[in-house]
Amino acid sequence: MASQISKAGESCLMPKIASTHNLRLAWLKVKEAKDSPGLDRVNLRMFARDLAENLVRIQKLLLRDWYLPLPATGVQISKESRGTRPLGIFTF
Repeated sequence: MASQISKAGESCLMPKIASTHNLRLAWLKVKEAKDSPGLDRVNLRMFARDLAENLVRIQKLLLRDWYLPLPATGVQISKESRGTRPLGIFTF
């Protein structure tokens, strides 16, 4: 674990997490899921329209520690058997 912490005490993982490769892989997973727009009302088509620019913007925010995701919201959905279960709705 100590190898993951810089001398300043900051995580060394963020550059790996925010790499162009990882962001593109994350985008492909989101795209495959074909989910509805998140709380920010941005749908897949809107995000893909300026994909390269959006990924660079997210990367810069992550690397500068400025990224603040919108809070998740939750709803109760019906289960087939009976009752309900919580479902979290997140943005990317």
